[in-house]
Amino acid sequence: MKLNYKEYKNKVKGCFLGKNIGGTLGAPFECYRGVYDIDFFMQDVSSPVPNDDLDLQLVWLSAIEHEGKNVDSRVLAEYWENYVSAVISEYGTGKNNFAMGIMPPLSGYMRNENRESNGAWIRTEIWACLCAGNPALAATYAYYDACVDHSGEGIYSAVFIAAAESAAFFESDANELINIGLSYIPKDCATRGSAELVRNCFEMGDSWQTARKKLLTAYPSSFGEIGGEWQGTELVAACEKCPAQQKDKDIPAATHGYDAPAHVGIVLIGWLWGGGDFGKSICLATNCGEDTDCTAGTLGALLGIILGENGLPQKWKKGCSEKIATCTLRHDLLLGAPATVSELCDRVVKQFPVVSS
Repeated sequence: MKLNYKEYKNKVKGCFLGKNIGGTLGAPFECYRGVYDIDFFMQDVSSPVPNDDLDLQLVWLSAIEHEGKNVDSRVLAEYWENYVSAVISEYGTGKNNFAMGIMPPLSGYMRNENRESNGAWIRTEIWACLCAGNPALAATYAYYDACVDHSGEGIYSAVFIAAAESAAFFESDANELINIGLSYIPKDCATRGSAELVRNCFEMGDSWQTARKKLLTAYPSSFGEIGGEWQGTELVAACEKCPAQQKDKDIPAATHGYDAPAHVGIVLIGWLWGGGDFGKSICLATNCGEDTDCTAGTLGALLGIILGENGLPQKWKKGCSEKIATCTLRHDLLLGAPATVSELCDRVVKQFPVVSS
């Protein structure tokens, strides 16, 4: 199969635009537990919503632009230490370990209670786009990336998502893409277990709500324990309706920081039960609660690759700012953060021949 320049750029733009849309949709519900019923943005989206899922990828893009295709985990860790301002959770632990002379992959493992959380698989789109149609190469870069501040399931989840997203430039069937992603991770890992659980639920005809409950029972998430039930007091005043919420208090307690398996499963719930419909899919991912900006954002990116910018519904494109607002980066001339998704797309496309050759 061949992908011409125009088609490739259309898919890259769709990827990052979908990322921005999904991340913005899910942002108000991050760290809350419940089953919701939303069908569009619940906040003012006239201005861009800062999202670490997207802005962290600007660091990796800069590394490729200045170091070429031969970047590895050591090079990425150096860029991480210099340009990521966040000091919380796995981000900060990876930085601190590297600053003390602990190299990847140990920088992502040692003293890191969040090493199997969500910080790596949420930033894989850059590798998928730079390695379009080459899931093995995308998986390799995703490993180099993830081990800077993650280990175990934190890495497996990133490799799985990166491989599936890379293959999505040439394949659109959800089951085939899931199989491709699974082929790059261990047979006994929890990320594979959560994916297979969700797919089995879908094949058995379970509702998405039932699949969610089975998933979070088998692979509990600590994100929904942070904020509890969403109250929506600030958002309700600005919205025509408040999302209906079903309470659920019988999900088992989670191990703090062990979150990647559950959230990869939620991405698949939105994807499978959404049937490839962009808006329905990202809303379903958000309606599952937990780390909603990450699940809806990643699913939005994946579907954006499949559909391309031209295939994204106007309702969603017009409803979300294309500007990129950063929240975890230290800027200077080297980093050169773009102001819009279009500018990001142009920079990524220029680097494709460097990485893929």
